[in-house]
Amino acid sequence: MGLDKNAIAELSAYRTETTKLIPNSKKPSKNFQLESSKIISYCDGVLLYNDRFTVTNVLPYSVELEKNSATDPAFFRPTPYVATNDFDFDYFEFLFSSPDTSLLTDLQLRILPDGADTAKYYYMSVFTRIPYGLPPNTPIRIRIHKSELTVTATPPPAGLTLTAGGYVELRVSGALGLKVKLINGLMGVKVKTPVMIQFDDGNLTVYEKAFPLMKARGIVGTFNVVTSFIGTEGNCSWEQLREMQDAGWTIASHSIDHVDHTLITEAQVITNLETAQQILASHGFTGSTLFTPPFNTFSTTLENRVRHVIRSRKYGDRWQDPIGFRQNVVGIQAKSVSDIDSPTILLADYALALASGKYFSACWHQFVDEVPTYQYAYQTSVFEEFLDLLVANDAYCCNAETFVDRCLITSRLV
Repeated sequence: MGLDKNAIAELSAYRTETTKLIPNSKKPSKNFQLESSKIISYCDGVLLYNDRFTVTNVLPYSVELEKNSATDPAFFRPTPYVATNDFDFDYFEFLFSSPDTSLLTDLQLRILPDGADTAKYYYMSVFTRIPYGLPPNTPIRIRIHKSELTVTATPPPAGLTLTAGGYVELRVSGALGLKVKLINGLMGVKVKTPVMIQFDDGNLTVYEKAFPLMKARGIVGTFNVVTSFIGTEGNCSWEQLREMQDAGWTIASHSIDHVDHTLITEAQVITNLETAQQILASHGFTGSTLFTPPFNTFSTTLENRVRHVIRSRKYGDRWQDPIGFRQNVVGIQAKSVSDIDSPTILLADYALALASGKYFSACWHQFVDEVPTYQYAYQTSVFEEFLDLLVANDAYCCNAETFVDRCLITSRLV
C-alpha cells in the first residue's frame, strides 16, 4: 500500500514524542532523550507464511499480526523508507504492543543487507527484554544497539548497509491467539548518553556537600540508602532525603542493614528486600523498587523471586554496556569511584561512553574537605571540579528512575 501524508504526519509525531523533553525534576530538562532519528521502514509490508498469522488493521503507521495456527514462526517485512539505507546511528528502535505478551515466545529483528543472499543477515531476539507484568496493550519500546547484533555468515556482509534489494524482518512466534501490533515502523536513533551520579549508604556528607553543589548546577542524583542507617549519627534523616527527592533525586534501596547477601539465606534476602522496599515506599519514596546490593553481590537466580519488590539493580565496576539491559530486572552498571579517580579520569570514562553511544554511571560514598585518607572518601573540591566538567560538556544527567523509565533499550512509554 502507498504511503500518504497522514502516515508521514504520524511518523513525524512519533519522532517528536520520542525526542520530547524528559523531566529530571519538577521543571523540564533542557536535554533531549534522542540526538537524532531516522525512518528505516514503515509498517505496511509483506507477511511470509501467512497461513500461520493473519494481518489486520493495516495502516501506514501500524499493523496487527494475529496467530491463527500452531505452526511457527511468521516473518513480517516492512516496506523500506528508501531503497538504500546506511545505518549511521547507534540503535535500532521499534514500538509494539500486545493484549497478552505472555503468549509471545520469540520476537526477533533481522537485517538482511542483500535480499539476494538470504543466508547472510544480522539478528537479535528481544523476547527476554520485554518488561514483566505490563497492562494489556501497553506500548513497549525496543532498542537494539548495533554492537549487539549477531551475524550468521563468515565472512559477514560488507557492512550494515541496506542495499536496493535488502530488507528488514520481524520474526514472531507464539501461542495460538497471540496478537502483536507494530507501531510506527522501524527507526534508527542516536541516543543522548545518560549520566547517572549515584551515592551509596546514606552518609550525611552527600546531603551537606554533594547535594548543594549539584543543585546549583541543575544536576540530579540517585541516593541508594540503607534504611536502618537513616536518622543515625553521620547519616541523613528522612526529612533530608525527602528534600532531595523533591529536588528531583531518586532515593533507592541499598537493603535494610548492608549485610552481604551471599552470606545469608535466600529467604532472608527476600525478606530484607521486601522490608527495605516497604519502608521506603511508606515514607513516600518513588525509587523504592530500585535496588543496589551491598558489596555489589547478588545471586541472579533470585531475580525471578524478587520482581515484586525490585525492578532494577545496580552492578559495580562496569559501566560501558549499551543503554540498559532487561532480563528479569533492569541492570544498571556503575563505576565505583575511589579517591584516586580524578575528574580527568572520570571525564575520559564518560567520553568513552559518549563515543560508543552508551551510558555512564558512577557511584560515590562520602565526602571530605581535606585530602582523603580512606579509599572511598572523595574530596569535595575535586567532586565540584568533575561536576563543572560535566556542565561544560553539556552532559545529560538524570536520576535512576528516569533512566529505568525512559532511557532503556526496552521500556514502557509512559
